[in-house]
Amino acid sequence: MTIAFVRPVSTSIERCELTHVERQSTDYSTAATQHVEYTRALESLGCRVEHLPALHEHPDAVFVEDCALVLD
Repeated sequence: MTIAFVRPVSTSIERCELTHVERQSTDYSTAATQHVEYTRALESLGCRVEHLPALHEHPDAVFVEDCALVLD
């Protein structure tokens, strides 16, 4: 089974790190709605979605980038 770890959009997303694009306003409500759609898409693909706790003090916390391979 494929497991996807997700974390809610941080309320401080407006301060996220940018490296290759010019800063534009980020609407928290839009980002949160898109994240729900993303989570539903993962579920529709058969992933078991594990919800990690919010880290609102970390603007980039929504991007769970660590990967793990767990084998029998």
